[in-house]
Amino acid sequence: MQAIIFKVMPKNHDRRWGPFRRFGKEEHQDCHRQCEKAAELISANASGIILVATGYSPGKESEMAYHLRILKKHGVDCDERVIKIYSGLETIHQMEIAKTVAVTRGAKLVFIVAWVHWLRVKYMAWVCSIKASVIATGGKARPWDVMIEILFILLYPFYLFLPLRKLFKFLARGLRWLKSELHWWLLERYVAFNIRISA
Repeated sequence: MQAIIFKVMPKNHDRRWGPFRRFGKEEHQDCHRQCEKAAELISANASGIILVATGYSPGKESEMAYHLRILKKHGVDCDERVIKIYSGLETIHQMEIAKTVAVTRGAKLVFIVAWVHWLRVKYMAWVCSIKASVIATGGKARPWDVMIEILFILLYPFYLFLPLRKLFKFLARGLRWLKSELHWWLLERYVAFNIRISA
């Protein structure tokens, strides 16, 4: 049986206060449904391996820690069946790393994505000649993610040009850092405001 690499494409699970948070129960979120699907698929494939990657998550549970926690909750042996990747903050870089792992192992590659992420991953796989299946899961998406994916639709044509692809990687890293700093600034203002009110 051919080995299969199941790559969980992360969507931020942040549930803190702020403009980037999630709403609703954890088990209803799209990021949770991705892990559920990965656990389901790997239980049916004895040679399957799940790839999880870290993310830029200062001050909270990292994307990798979150995925490992949910996978363990659904019965996955994370020591034996999971490969941890400690690089690649943006989607395209993680896809390239997953491709390298799959080629090295002679394995089939399957991306498990949130429904809101499906079109972007499918398009990037085509542009970057990454041979892989893409499985979308349901669940609640962050409002922020929905808005960002709509914006990315307008940027898709630029992925056809390698220099612009490299520029996007650089900008994506910067925006992730900026978003994190903005979140902490807003949170500090919110806490300070409530302290003044309660005083």
